[in-house]
Amino acid sequence: MKFILVVSLCASGCVSEVRAGGTSTGAPLRIETRLHSESFGTREQVGTVQYTNSAGQNAGTAAIYENRTVTVTKMLWRPFQGDEPIADEDFFRFVGDTPAAESSHAYRRRGRWMVRIGVGASVLGAAGMIFFGAIDKNLNLFLVGCGGLMLGPSIAYFGFAYQHPDNHAMSLSRAQEVLQRYTEQHPATTGTAIAVPIASAIW
Repeated sequence: MKFILVVSLCASGCVSEVRAGGTSTGAPLRIETRLHSESFGTREQVGTVQYTNSAGQNAGTAAIYENRTVTVTKMLWRPFQGDEPIADEDFFRFVGDTPAAESSHAYRRRGRWMVRIGVGASVLGAAGMIFFGAIDKNLNLFLVGCGGLMLGPSIAYFGFAYQHPDNHAMSLSRAQEVLQRYTEQHPATTGTAIAVPIASAIW
């Protein structure tokens, strides 16, 4: 079940990834930013209680815990050409930042390879478990198959994260800096960065 879930997530990530290789259309370049809030529960120690026995001597202490909700807000960003989202690699290439474009390309490529390796390890691991567990009766190789099936989905999941358009090789400040420089040099082909502060925003 875990394997099927991770493969589904990876497949959806590949679909949502904006693939590089586009061409400049002359439409304004811009960066759209959004605030994304995530809340999760945590259990934190808020104090201690000291116990004494009937003679008034210290009999020990106990921690007091309280359930709390923690909210984390982070800034998400994506580059656009006109109204169309574009790949980070293309954005940096259009504005003339070759090192950033190359880093973005390597970042996405690493994610795709991690997905392939993770899915492959899962499939081979499952096949190995079946063959060496039920047919060949080889315990050592059966355990190797178990390891592949256990590690494969995790590797694929991290690969999916590398491909998600909300994750980037370069920082937002770097993107804003090069866009500002490009705007000054090409005022007719750039737009204004748009900030849309929406909690739990979804593109």
